[in-house]
Amino acid sequence: MAELLKTILKVVDEAKQQGATALTPAQLKDFEARYDALVEAGWRSIRSPRNRKANRVSPNNRLRKTCWTGCETTKTLCWIL
Repeated sequence: MAELLKTILKVVDEAKQQGATALTPAQLKDFEARYDALVEAGWRSIRSPRNRKANRVSPNNRLRKTCWTGCETTKTLCWIL
């Protein structure tokens, strides 16, 4: 995504230097298609079964909290001062 945005910026800057006020319709269509493909690939990677299982929190771990001092994982917060 970053590379695409850099490419678009470079093309826009070059077009401005040549006095253009807009990109050509072909350039716009190409950039939109590439952008949409990258976004769709990102959504597919998020929706993959492998990622869904990794992001799931089990009911036993929902109540676990880490002590603010980082000493241990516990079901209650410890407030050592």
